[in-house]
Amino acid sequence: MGELLEQEQVRKWEELDTDCLTNIFGRVGLQELINSVPLVCNSWYKASLDPNCWKILDFRCLHGLAPYKLEFAITRSCGATTKLVFPHHIQHSLYAQKGIHKLLPSPSEYFMELFGKLENLEVLDLGSLAPYMKYILAAISHHCKNFSSLTLAGVLYKKQARAIVDLVPKIKYLDISDSILSGSTLMYILSGCKDLVLLDARRCQGFDAKDPDIVKMASHIKTFLTNGSTKSIDEFNSLNIVNNDEIEDEDNDDEDDSEDTDDEDSME
Repeated sequence: MGELLEQEQVRKWEELDTDCLTNIFGRVGLQELINSVPLVCNSWYKASLDPNCWKILDFRCLHGLAPYKLEFAITRSCGATTKLVFPHHIQHSLYAQKGIHKLLPSPSEYFMELFGKLENLEVLDLGSLAPYMKYILAAISHHCKNFSSLTLAGVLYKKQARAIVDLVPKIKYLDISDSILSGSTLMYILSGCKDLVLLDARRCQGFDAKDPDIVKMASHIKTFLTNGSTKSIDEFNSLNIVNNDEIEDEDNDDEDDSEDTDDEDSME
């Protein structure tokens, strides 16, 4: 009799308050939120429709980043998303998947439409979509007025630095740790982003963290991290890339635009 009474007093998961379920589902990760949670029961499905479940979209947990998954999650968020994290593995890139470029419009149009649904976005980790940074930042500049934090890694040319300075100059938090970039590229960012309060450039290669010019230009930043950064480059190819960056500094905007057009045409 006692055991029966105890069983009756135990509250079932499907009977939990919707606000409680929403709070939980916002923490379980996209893999479960997309593929599992809505299928458990009707109450869980209804709770998963709450935009608050989709405020943080971290796609690193998914097996690949197919466009329909990205679009589904962003649409389901109804504009509530404040943080977006793309996978860091290049094979998960939207355009790296075989034939996927044939299903999408040009990168500029695609990301402009996509980020039009993310008006409350504040934080972005570009991950493996760094090659499309110019298109993404252009869309953010147009739609996301509260945007303040950007994370990216890889090889940063002056062209990428120019995109940051031109499109999101009011950015407050920039994480370029583990990247390869020249001192001139770093100084270009420092000179153009005057509102930075944190710049994480730890473990970078290609610039001297003790360079007096860099130190002076970064003096207005509250937190400037350069631990483990070095001017030396580990691999010969990386050295060539950074040296090419110095040459690219002399390129004009028209040449950059021409390259972007060629890249876009190759995707269509």
